[in-house]
Amino acid sequence: MQVDARREHEDELLRGYHDALGRRDYSFDEFQRDVRRALQVLYGALVNGIAHIDPKSCHPRQTEWIDSALGGPVFAAVQDHALDRDS
Repeated sequence: MQVDARREHEDELLRGYHDALGRRDYSFDEFQRDVRRALQVLYGALVNGIAHIDPKSCHPRQTEWIDSALGGPVFAAVQDHALDRDS
């Protein structure tokens, strides 16, 4: 999903997904906290995986992918949710 579209529709999408879970014992606040934690894990795994790639041995397209992954939609979500700061 494009960053602008996620920003515009994120709350609506998350609320819809939370509602579809149908769990009354799982508040939306708890759900949002868990989404933020999952985002932290995803970004950590992405950075860790990329850290083990030798860019000198990569095909130029792979290098482009690495650059876009680090500055792409996941990173934008990390910044949007202030996950790069103490939370």
